[in-house]
Amino acid sequence: CVYRPGTGKYGKVSDFCTEFEEYLNSMTHLPGKPLIAGDFNIHMEDHKNADTKRFQSLIDSLGFHQHVNEPTHFCEGTLDLVLTCDNVCDSIEMCDLQVIKTVTSSDHYDLISFACRFPHQVIPTQDLTLSTRSISKIDMNLFKEDILNSKLNESDSSSNDPNEAVSLYNDELGHLLNKHAPLITIKYNPEQIKWLNAECINARKKRRKAERIDKRENRLSQE
Repeated sequence: CVYRPGTGKYGKVSDFCTEFEEYLNSMTHLPGKPLIAGDFNIHMEDHKNADTKRFQSLIDSLGFHQHVNEPTHFCEGTLDLVLTCDNVCDSIEMCDLQVIKTVTSSDHYDLISFACRFPHQVIPTQDLTLSTRSISKIDMNLFKEDILNSKLNESDSSSNDPNEAVSLYNDELGHLLNKHAPLITIKYNPEQIKWLNAECINARKKRRKAERIDKRENRLSQE
C-alpha cells in the first residue's frame, strides 16, 4: 500500500516519482506478481496536469497499468489508484473493480473493491537431478597426453569394420572422460533463479532506464 501526502517531504510529485521509481525497480528480482494500491494524491482524471503526465509516463515506462477510472474523492478527483504489471508474465487479472461511496470523516471514499483471479491450484515444484561433468576443469595437456597413449593410437587397433572403430572410439573417450571429468549428480529446483545475481539485476535496471529514456525522447519528438 502507498500513501503520498499532498504536502511535506513528498509534496512535490517529482520527488515522489524519483523515490517511487527506485522502489518499483527494487521489486524486479522478487518473486510474485506486484499489486500496488493506495492514496497517491495525484489527479489522474486531469490528463492535462503536468504532475499527472509525469506520473503516467513513469508507470507506463515501468510497464504498470492503472485500473481506477472513476472519482475516489468528494471533489470528483481520481486520487486513489490500483496498479498492476502490464506484461503477460507478471500481470494479475482484475475484475469487478468499483469505488464504493461512503460517508466518513475523510474526504476520500473509503472503499475500492475488486477481485483478482489466480490459478486454482499451485503445485509445489520438486527438486530435479542432473548428471553433468566439469569439462572446464579438465587439464587439457594431460587429456591430450592420455589420448596419444590410448588404444586409439595403437597400430594393431585399426579395423576395417566401422562399427568396431566407433565402439573403440566411444570406449576410449568415455574412459578418459570418466578419468578427467567424472560424472557428478546435482540437485536443482526449476523455480530457483540462480542466475539472477546482483550483476543481472543492475543490468536489467540499466536496460529499463534506457528504455524509459528512449520512450521519453520518442514521445517528445512526436509532440
